[in-house]
Amino acid sequence: MNGKEMKDRERTAAVLTVQDVRKSFRTREGMLDVLRGVSLSVVRDEMVGIVGASGSGKSTLFRVIAGIERPDSGSVSYWGVVRLVFQDPREAFSPRMQMREFFRSALAYDKEAARGDLEERVAAMLGEVQLPPRVLDALPHQLSGGELQRVIIARALLQQPDILLFDEPTSALDVITQRQILDLIADLRKRFRFAGLFVSHDLGAVQRVAQRVCVLYEGKFAETLDAARLTQAQHAATRALLHAQHAATRALLHAQQLL
Repeated sequence: MNGKEMKDRERTAAVLTVQDVRKSFRTREGMLDVLRGVSLSVVRDEMVGIVGASGSGKSTLFRVIAGIERPDSGSVSYWGVVRLVFQDPREAFSPRMQMREFFRSALAYDKEAARGDLEERVAAMLGEVQLPPRVLDALPHQLSGGELQRVIIARALLQQPDILLFDEPTSALDVITQRQILDLIADLRKRFRFAGLFVSHDLGAVQRVAQRVCVLYEGKFAETLDAARLTQAQHAATRALLHAQHAATRALLHAQQLL
């Protein structure tokens, strides 16, 4: 195998594979099938978005992929280091922990960190997410939600992940901050070349960061499209999400005109 073939193979190698995952929960009415045979793969340098309306199964799918829930059947496999970014950044912090300690805890078993200048490495990574070094002295309540989410992303990248899993990472933020974080994630993926899985109910957010979009509907993928070709959607679930996105955009523009 020559050099070009090796690079092509690495580029197309899956870092995450989900194979025929099924998950049910017992309710008062009986068993509820939440995931009904879901399969997908994410390759190097790719961000895949999973989008769906409330009740589609996307939260359960994320929890299964993240290892929080066990599937009833099927499998989830990774290649490399995996890190998570959740919805509400404030839930990731102890209220009395400075950001410096938050980073130090992430690198407690990192031999390179023990040998090198930890503060210098952390300060450099804060620069990558557009935060000043003084953030290291802050407590969680002294930072905004957007700043805390940047800290979480910086901490994850400091651990050199092969894949980042994002669970509605902007849903707890205001509209302007949402856009800033989404643009940051898209830029960081290109620079650090990690693979990503981005789960959201917001089709606009997914389209902003992902190259490929999987639409989850009633526990199965209704269709998978290139993010740039969502207007070619065939399934009613995707068209409904597009309609909701357009309505939200119109409402936002109207609100801005009233200010």
